[in-house]
Amino acid sequence: MYTYRHEIDGLRALAVLAILLFHLETGLAGGYVGVDIFFVISGFLITSIVWRDFEFARFTFTNFYLKRIRRLFPALFVMLLICSIFVMQFGLAAEIDMFGKSAISSILYVSNFFFLSESDYFGGDLRLNPLVHTWSLSVEEQFYIIFPALFLYVYRYHKRRAALLLLIIAICSLILSEVLVGYDRPTAFFASPSRFWQFLTGSLIALKFKDTDYSRSTSDILSLAGLLLILVSFEIYAEWTKFPGLRALPPTAGTALMIVGAKAPDSLFHKVLTLPPARFFGTISYSLYLWHWPAIVFYKLNINPVLETADMLAVFLLSVLLGYLSWRYVEKPTRAINLENNAVSILGTTAAVTAAFLAFGIAAVLSDGYRFMFPKEQLVYEDYIDYKMSARSGTCFLYSKSDDVNLFDEQACIDTDASRKNILLIGDSHAAHYYSSLKNYDINVSQATSSGCRPTIKSAGAPRCTELIKRVLTRYVKENVFDAVIVSANWQNSDVKNLLATVTLLKKYTDRVIVLGPVIQYSQALPALLARFADGEKELRQLKKARLYEQIAEIDGRVKSALRDSPAAYYSVLEIICPKKQCLTTDENGIPLQFDYGHLTQEGAQLVLRSVLGAAPKAQVAARPSSNDTGSSTSSKPAASGLKP
Repeated sequence: MYTYRHEIDGLRALAVLAILLFHLETGLAGGYVGVDIFFVISGFLITSIVWRDFEFARFTFTNFYLKRIRRLFPALFVMLLICSIFVMQFGLAAEIDMFGKSAISSILYVSNFFFLSESDYFGGDLRLNPLVHTWSLSVEEQFYIIFPALFLYVYRYHKRRAALLLLIIAICSLILSEVLVGYDRPTAFFASPSRFWQFLTGSLIALKFKDTDYSRSTSDILSLAGLLLILVSFEIYAEWTKFPGLRALPPTAGTALMIVGAKAPDSLFHKVLTLPPARFFGTISYSLYLWHWPAIVFYKLNINPVLETADMLAVFLLSVLLGYLSWRYVEKPTRAINLENNAVSILGTTAAVTAAFLAFGIAAVLSDGYRFMFPKEQLVYEDYIDYKMSARSGTCFLYSKSDDVNLFDEQACIDTDASRKNILLIGDSHAAHYYSSLKNYDINVSQATSSGCRPTIKSAGAPRCTELIKRVLTRYVKENVFDAVIVSANWQNSDVKNLLATVTLLKKYTDRVIVLGPVIQYSQALPALLARFADGEKELRQLKKARLYEQIAEIDGRVKSALRDSPAAYYSVLEIICPKKQCLTTDENGIPLQFDYGHLTQEGAQLVLRSVLGAAPKAQVAARPSSNDTGSSTSSKPAASGLKP
């Protein structure tokens, strides 16, 4: 007979609260591993239930999937419905379009692969997609689809070796995860095959330790060890951690130890995990998970782009309220539905609602987010949300989808011309965004740019980037004659010392070293902020609050001070775009200067370069958002040089 494990509700509470605090940006940098806790719990519970049904010869796939539908779909449907209403009422056309695509993938439980396909370096901002959190639900559902059949096969034909076979599959999945995280982190994170080992960890506990009893002291030691592994993961992991792979072992093993150790009713951790607050948050954890992210996203988009302490508290309480209401009035009643008497109506209702959401999503996509409902002025800004930066991506600008320094096309990217002035552009994406505008000058541009590090001596970060910068400093500047080297990056305070040494080195090989300072940044994409909060000549409060002026000004000041007596010419991009702390957001034709949180459009880059190189010899026509990434300028090539001596 199956006994409900109330202490697992406490584990669920730990997981969902960690995720909520992480998403609220409270400083719990590794809180995202709460998802990993959920994966282990799901594997444990599903395997326990399915194996029990095998033992009593009462397992049917129909009954299993009806239970999954009854458990998961109603709350998801309600959340999608409310979010659809909100996005239609308050969303921009681009957001409605993306929501439609996300809703389709979520309702079909393939959103993990959809968001993987959208995780391009310059893609839309997934952090403000109200459905991005459904990726983990899709991973879980894919486990439910695949593994019950495998479990049944193993039970019937290899029961004695069941644990060994599942262990082998888990190890293979873990190896895949570790391999993928080394060269394609988004795939490792979102793809279900690289996550299945965590579910199977729970499965192995269900098969080998479910009925094992330990003394109180042993139980507490196991639980304490597990809790410490989880808490350490919360503390030391961050968004840039190469995760999952082997780094997912501590939270996964920690959860397993707590499931095993906290079972004993007289153990300390069993008592803690079954306290009323823990059981409350654990009970509503599914609905709380469903609602917390839409609450955060819609709050940021429409009320305050930057969450302050009061905002964090308000959104936390709102999330808990919505989670409770969803549990109380959706989850709890639907769980009481009798499957035997209502199987047809459950399947029919599920099919009808799914079809309705698919129709809504398809209509949103086909109509480009119902663009016909929006004023033309707003759509001009929105067109730049999907702006494609001309930076010779994949050849002269390496990023996550060209994650190999050997993809750098040295012949095409480092190519000097004795008949013209030659410059070398080096840095990360905040250097690459100048390339297309530099081509407007009668100069020959060589380019060595990569995301993942800053262009300095002792650069640290992605190997594709650090190796490229090493080639620049040890080969390219020595083997070629450049009239100037332009160095630009998303500078941080920690770069100051190494940057000073770098410009000193570069000055040995070129007449002029130009360092471009950090560009003003925003907590959301500037075109979206303009579309939502620009009122003619007036900026609404939300746009101003989204501007991260003080943070960028601090970095700009430190870099400027460090380079004051250096051989480099330093240009404060912040002062160019934000003279007297009044930031320009568009050019004279109303074109946004930036297309996301900080990268410059061609018009924005032209504004900066006019202060650095002088005006381009030929007036440029304002460009529409680029539809390609070939590196060619959208305007004709001028005839004279604009490079200052």
